[in-house]
This record gives sequence, structure tokens and C-alpha cells, in this order.
Amino acid sequence: MAVCGFAQSFSGGDGSETSPFLISSKEDLGNISNSKGKYYLLTRDLTGKADTVTTMINSFEGIFDGGGHEIAVKISNGISSFTSRYAGLFGYLTGNAIVKNLGISGTIFLDDRSRNDSYYVGGICGSGSPSNCYSQANITITSSASSTYHMELHVGGICGSGNPSNCHNWTNVAITSSASSTSDMNVGGICGSGSPSNCHNWGNVTVSSANSTSDVNVGGICGDSHGLYNCYNAGEIRGGGNTGGICGYSYYGTSVSNCYNIGNVSGNTTGGICGSAEGWDERDNPEEYISNCFNTGNISGEIYTGGICGEQYRRVISNCYNTGDVSGGKCGGICGYQRGKSGSGYKEYTTISCCFAANTKISGNSGRILGEAGIYSIIESCYARSSMLINGATVGSLDQTSKDGKNASFTNFLSQSWLEENLLWDFYDIWVMSDENDPVNKGLPILKTIPIGETGINNLSVDNQLQIYPNPVTDYLSIQSNYPVEKVEIYDQMGKLMVSETGFAGKINVSALPQGLYLVRIYVNNTIITQKLIKK
Repeated sequence: MAVCGFAQSFSGGDGSETSPFLISSKEDLGNISNSKGKYYLLTRDLTGKADTVTTMINSFEGIFDGGGHEIAVKISNGISSFTSRYAGLFGYLTGNAIVKNLGISGTIFLDDRSRNDSYYVGGICGSGSPSNCYSQANITITSSASSTYHMELHVGGICGSGNPSNCHNWTNVAITSSASSTSDMNVGGICGSGSPSNCHNWGNVTVSSANSTSDVNVGGICGDSHGLYNCYNAGEIRGGGNTGGICGYSYYGTSVSNCYNIGNVSGNTTGGICGSAEGWDERDNPEEYISNCFNTGNISGEIYTGGICGEQYRRVISNCYNTGDVSGGKCGGICGYQRGKSGSGYKEYTTISCCFAANTKISGNSGRILGEAGIYSIIESCYARSSMLINGATVGSLDQTSKDGKNASFTNFLSQSWLEENLLWDFYDIWVMSDENDPVNKGLPILKTIPIGETGINNLSVDNQLQIYPNPVTDYLSIQSNYPVEKVEIYDQMGKLMVSETGFAGKINVSALPQGLYLVRIYVNNTIITQKLIKK
């Protein structure tokens, strides 16, 4: 009888794994909070005006499969009015709850004024680990709390805190604090804090705080990272405190690997990949690396600024490169500042190893590889573009262990054999040389581990039967699919919609698009396929 009672509240199913409750309306979705520990399947998009969700599901315990569909949200509340500390379509994913294969769109606007507490805000969920999801929901938070209050915010395009995987954010995350209170913030395009993997952000992330004593970590993927793998950012990242293209802060005992950033980044302690990275007191921890990463965005900072990392303590940067210009404070083509630590009977080193800086200029108190070295700082096997300008002048060096690295030409960096011989890079499992016509990488190495098209919801059975060509493209882009193509959208690197076409007839005229890197979204067979596109 209980199962029948549940079934009457949904469009079908009995809540079991083989016959999940079917969600086909806003009312069905609202009944989820009354049915714990069950299976659910979304059967259509809920994006019409009457379908838009304005009340979040405070907590969820069960398995929710979005089926590749999208839900529109319009959530607008003061944080102090919440009955819980979590906000999103789902507030909090409890226990072993799973949310997967779901997209959201719309807006989430919150205003905090007068509470001492920690809050978690995300598009999909406030706290939890969604998988294979995407967000097109703009998140905006304003703060005007008085000095008597202290707040802690964890905010991300997908989740406030958690370990999201295979997720993608399209739109902007913005926090503006005019408060005299201290509001510590961890803010990212994907998650505020956690360990994301295989995630990608194309939205802009912006944090401005009136209180300089606030502890702020801002990243294109994650604000406070407890481990990051196989992620990239294409949005513009602007923040205070620690700001990075991938993460603002890399937590003790964790690594950042196989990631890249192509967005411009600005902040206080700022890096193309990571703003600030710290290691444990113990020596030789193998997990504390920033490795196999690259940055092409321009990086500007106020204190420490680096093409890869603003500052690092007791860590290792290895097998990374930077092409973005670096400016502000103590700055370097790879790292702004690094130091180790000494104690009774021990020394702990901080290292930059097997990296190259191919940027054209640096402005500030700088070196081509490292801006400033503290105690127990090591540089080994590092090279820099010989034509690079440091405050308007070239700096020659033949020492691969110096803060300016050893001279090399840009042509050297375009040679796989040179990189294998001099930097010992792995072109079997990790790196591959890009096409010389690639407007972003220009023939430099790119990562094998982030394949084209692996962004957001991706039905492989459909994807394997779909092809876009030519790529790079000059005039007309063709799409060949075994299924009818419902709609095609093309976005630039900042997440701006440049082309939208329904009733697709096989080809799209893209001749008016400027040269650059784009993302193509193809709606086919109730699935969204995403592909990178290079416009020549």
C-alpha cells in the first residue's frame, strides 16, 4: 500500500531501481522531499514559465537521474531566511544520495545580512557530489552584514561544497560584499570547496570584498581545493585574496594535476593555475604537486603573481608551462614566490622542475621563472623564452637552475623531441602537440587527458555517431548525425552565446565569427553534445 501511495504523487513508477518514480512536472519534483531513499527519473525539460522552480528541495536522500534534461530555477531569498545552511536546486545531498545527468538554468540570487554561520550555495546543490551535470544558472550573492557578524561562504556554479565529477558550468558566479563584517569565502566556477575531477568552467567568477581581512579563495574550478584532476577553465576570474585560473588555494597534502586555464585572472596572490599552494610539514609527500598543467591567460596580481602559481610553500611545480603575460607585485613566468622550511634537524624544500615560460612579457619585481625565492628554494631544468621582456628589457641566462631559467627559443617549445630530451615530458600518456593553426596553443603541447567534447552531459552512444567538420573551420561548419539535430549553439571563451540555430539544415555559416576557440553545443536525441571548435 505504501508504494501505491507514493506512486500517486508522481507520473509513474514505484521508486525502485528498475521502475523509478517519473518526474514530468514541477509538482512531481516538489513531492521528492516527501519520498526518501527512492529512485527518480526526469522525463522532460522543466524550463517553461509555469515549470520554473522557485523553492529548493532542502535535503535529498535517493538517486535522481536527470535523463539529460534541464530544470529552470529562480531562487531568491535572504540567507538569514533559510531553514538550512544549504541552497541550490537541492539544498543538501544526504548520505549516499546521487544526482546525475541533470542540467539547470535560470538564476539564484541571495542576500546575506545578519547571521553568524557557514553557508553552502550551488546551482545543482549546496553540498554534495553530483556527476555528469551542467549549470546555466547565474549565481549572485550580495552581503551587507554589520561588523558584529562573521560569515563563511562556499559557493560554486555546480555545488557549494563536494566532489563533483564530469560537470560543466556555463554562466557567471558573482559575490559582492559591501559589509564591514568578515565574510570568509571559497568561490569557484564548479565548487566553492572540495575535490572536483573532469570538470570545466566557461563562466566568469567575480568576488569583491570591502573587508581586506576576509579570507578569500577564488578559482575558475574551485576556491579551496582538496585535490583537482583533469579540469579546465575558460572564464575570466577576478577576486581578492588567493585567486587562480583553476583553484584559489590548494590544501595541504593534495595535488593539482592535468589541468589548464585559458581565461584572464586577476587578484591579490594570483596564478594561472593556483593562487596559493601549501604543503605538509612532513618531507617528500608525493601528493603535493602542481603537475602537467598549462596556462595561456594573462595574469595580474597585487602581492605574488605567477603564470602557474602565485606562491607555494613546501610544494613542487613540475612539467608545466605558461604563455600568458604576468604583471604586478613579485611575479614570475611560472611562480611569484616560493620558500621551504627548516626546523630542528630537518630542511624542507620547495621546487620548480622541468617547466618552461613562453610568455612575451612580465611587469613587476620579477624573474622569468620565479619572482622571488625564500629559504630552501630549488629550480631545476627550467627554460624561458629568450625574447621575453622583463619590465621592457630582455634578460639573458644560461643557467637552468636560476630564477630566470635558461634561454630557449619559442621554436624549441614547439618541438616534441626537444621537450622530451630537455624536460623529460611524457608524450605517451600525458601530452600531445597541438595543431600549429590552433589560435590558443599555437602548436604548443596540450593534454591528452582532457579529450575534445568531454564537457557536461554526454551520451556516448549518440556522440560516437555525430561529427563536426571541418575543424578548424573558416566559413561553413557541417554537422553529420544519425539523429535529427534539434538546435546548435556556439559560445565564445567567455561563455557568450555567439550563434544559435534551430531547424538545423546541415551547415552553419560561421564566417563572421572572429578567430579563436569556441564551444559548440548540439542538441540531439534528448542529449546535449559539446565539442571544441577552432575558427581560423
